[in-house]
Amino acid sequence: MYNENTTDESKVKLSMFRRIFVNNYNIGFKSPATDVCSYCTILQHKIKSFPIGSKERNYFSMEKRIHRKRANAFYQLMRQDIDDSVSYCFDLQQIQPLPKTPVQEAYYLRQIGFYNFCIVDLKGLNPKFYCWSEEQAGKGSTEISSALLHFLMNTDFQCRILRLFSDGCVSQTKNNIVVRTIMFFIRTQTTSPLKEIHMHFPTRGHSFLPADRVFGRAEKVLRNKPTIIVKEEYMEIYKNLGQLYILGQDWKLPKKYKQYEEDFFQSQRGPW
Repeated sequence: MYNENTTDESKVKLSMFRRIFVNNYNIGFKSPATDVCSYCTILQHKIKSFPIGSKERNYFSMEKRIHRKRANAFYQLMRQDIDDSVSYCFDLQQIQPLPKTPVQEAYYLRQIGFYNFCIVDLKGLNPKFYCWSEEQAGKGSTEISSALLHFLMNTDFQCRILRLFSDGCVSQTKNNIVVRTIMFFIRTQTTSPLKEIHMHFPTRGHSFLPADRVFGRAEKVLRNKPTIIVKEEYMEIYKNLGQLYILGQDWKLPKKYKQYEEDFFQSQRGPW
């Protein structure tokens, strides 16, 4: 734009603009390197440890290229538009402390975790939040599958194929409990035309999902609230961002799990 609106004597090269931007502004045009893939980092260090043109450097460069292509295949699959299908992703947000307070002494005290499980479409619209706290339940596959089953049973699917995307956490999403829960739903539901459910998991370390964008909106609000005393304050924030479901009111855990939980806490009390 500058060269188009100046004389030939005053025109400059692109390198001059680049030097000004790098030295004076240092503007970044890509996502910051947080939550970096461990395997990519290992390969990058191995590549740097060998001289240019060596056989080992070429081998690790090829390994990294193949690894990145496998990771990108997940996002290409997510962007596919398949006829007569609908796609959702689900993920568990980072644990929120309860109470949340800037008091320094509270850092060394035992705090209760507040859990938020989100299910949202691939556009990041109309998120559904399933919230509970640590004294009610944990954060394992039982809680995830129960919330997922509630979502499936209370959603009107007018399609033949449902595609589900999530990260590959074995203890929460990528396990036989979640798979059997989905099999139970697909075998017992009779009102919708849904016939197939496809589950997709990304390569480890490359699991940025649309649910993370929803969590980003929530964390932006949470940063402006330095003090949160009760879990109802967390729930009010998520209620303003999407549809909220509270454990014990809107959805429940299996009875066997509840009995196991009561027996466990009873055994921890001891004879006193």
